[in-house]
Amino acid sequence: MSIELPPQIESAIKVRSEARGVSASDYLRELLERDLAADTPSGTTLPPFETGYGMWSKYGVNVSEKDIDENRSEIFKNFGEGF
Repeated sequence: MSIELPPQIESAIKVRSEARGVSASDYLRELLERDLAADTPSGTTLPPFETGYGMWSKYGVNVSEKDIDENRSEIFKNFGEGF
């Protein structure tokens, strides 16, 4: 699915997604999921929508995909040795 947006909206989306440390498409998906969850009848449970990429943004921590990849490679660099 794709939609056309005016340049000023695209620019605003880019700024907000970068501030949250997520891609523009992930930011838009999060907005839509939040809006759709608001329409869900109470008592109905849905899986959480928040991803690991944006969950720290409200605390002023910006964790990029590169940071996550670097940490993952450091954690698993010796994985499997000794088996």
